[in-house]
Amino acid sequence: MPLFVKAAAGAHIPFFKGFGSALKNYVKDVLQTAVLRKKPNVQRFDVSRIEATKTRFLHTHTIKSNFTPRTRLFHSLFSRTTANNTYTSELRRKSALRLFTQNGRNFRNVPIMSLIGVTLGLDVSGVMDKVAEKMMANMRDMFRSYSWQTEPLEKVPNCLADLDINLESIANGCEGAVYKAKVKDSADSEIVKETSDADFDLAVKAVFNYGAESNSQSILRELEREIVPLRSSTAHFDNEVCQRVNRLPPHPNIVDMPGIFVDDMLVTEEGLQKFPAAMPQKLDPGRFFGRSKTLYLVMRRRNTHLRDYLANNEVDMRTRCLMLAQLLEGVSHLRKHGIAHRDLKSDNILVDVPSDGGTPRLEICDFGCCLAEENKSMRIPFHTRDLYMGGNSWLMAPELVTETPGPGKFLDFCKSDLWAVGAIAYEIFGAENPFYPSKLNSSRRLKNVDYKEEELPPLPEDVPLPIKKLVRALLIRNPKKRPSASVAAAVVHMAMIESTDTTCGSQVRNLCQPMVADKIFGKSRPPSKLQVKLNQVLFESLTLLCQLTFSKDSETWDIVSVMNFLFLSQLTYADFKEALKFF
Repeated sequence: MPLFVKAAAGAHIPFFKGFGSALKNYVKDVLQTAVLRKKPNVQRFDVSRIEATKTRFLHTHTIKSNFTPRTRLFHSLFSRTTANNTYTSELRRKSALRLFTQNGRNFRNVPIMSLIGVTLGLDVSGVMDKVAEKMMANMRDMFRSYSWQTEPLEKVPNCLADLDINLESIANGCEGAVYKAKVKDSADSEIVKETSDADFDLAVKAVFNYGAESNSQSILRELEREIVPLRSSTAHFDNEVCQRVNRLPPHPNIVDMPGIFVDDMLVTEEGLQKFPAAMPQKLDPGRFFGRSKTLYLVMRRRNTHLRDYLANNEVDMRTRCLMLAQLLEGVSHLRKHGIAHRDLKSDNILVDVPSDGGTPRLEICDFGCCLAEENKSMRIPFHTRDLYMGGNSWLMAPELVTETPGPGKFLDFCKSDLWAVGAIAYEIFGAENPFYPSKLNSSRRLKNVDYKEEELPPLPEDVPLPIKKLVRALLIRNPKKRPSASVAAAVVHMAMIESTDTTCGSQVRNLCQPMVADKIFGKSRPPSKLQVKLNQVLFESLTLLCQLTFSKDSETWDIVSVMNFLFLSQLTYADFKEALKFF
């Protein structure tokens, strides 16, 4: 697969699995069926040519695809045309014939919109309900034949001795200090090699340990929240800790944590000056209060975090929208696996900027305050105020800060992270966060305890209207009235699709118009909003399928394509219809 292998975000971007089987099935079962049935004398498509590219795309990985003929999107689209609709039948046949006769070359010249238009030859009531729902299910099944993977470290460090660490921290706070590092070369240690800043590709966090005893198992149990994103071999951990590892499947918008280890607390000159309380108590019991050993988290190093990125860069509106979409995709991923972050803020969102200056990728990090219970209910009993509720009190959802403890009371964190995203959205779009103290002191800071929704300040004028509506919906006080994370992400994706290419958008509308007019109804009728949006989504799915199928290995895939894939592989018809309410 070319997808992610040479992505703009860097060499460590993961890739999709399943390309070979999908491509082979697509060529053999779709094109030959669609064309040769009408053109029996046409030479068959040369599939043997594809086998060579299949090996090239898959690299050295053994991949098993879940792709089956029953879940083919193209088969779904072609087979649902009405028998007596000769216009769409001819359109379908000509499009498939052009695909076939060009042997996949210059595929971007093929009228993709004509494939989309096939769906509009159906009875509209069916498209809007059962048929459209099944069509989206087929689309999800097809894209789920591919999967997201992180690139493993060649060598996962097990102790400080395995690392070259820059002793000046790149970030520090009340929970720990982060240092840039790299795995030591396996060559002779006496050979001195010049290193640049780019060689330090890891970020290692030394978690401040004040309470856990100085042994590995006690530390891991005490600090188990920190290791929620961990994906690593767990042979050296006990069974209780092993159950926590790999709890959260990999995702492009969640921090990449390939390893952890326990070792002596790192004592540095900076640490003695800036965070002396975390230094080992045995060095000076009167000044230091930390334990001798602590937990180290090994993560991929990124460029910066969201707050600094927004403060130091000119960011266009489309990039801002994409950043919001990534943040919502990350929160949606957490929600699906029963995890609440409980400390979302711009300092806890990493930004990885491609070396060529492309679109940045966001990663949610710092899970030290998260809720990750085994039952995945995201609800915990609230009998006393001594209960730990999470991190940043300014961005704590109103249903949490206003709840009173007592028998039978619960704290519900299912949509608390979404509320925090709504507040962070102001920062993403270049405005002040209304729940932080005002830098200009020109307006009263809103308080999560008692704010009124009509007091929320407006977003900048150039923010798309559906996203403005979404941000206000995320900040509704009643969590039951907020959209789900998956619907919220769908709104942003659909808003970006709408504004991506006005030419394509007009092609969709121009094609919709005649297909739902005289030939279907006997009179002219403009396409509905649902029809237009549905076909925009289907256009994106077919475009992505063509990229997966026909892109060259020299083509790069940026985070925009990654997000399109995540959106299309998860979109349900129910979420689509809910998202449509914001347009």
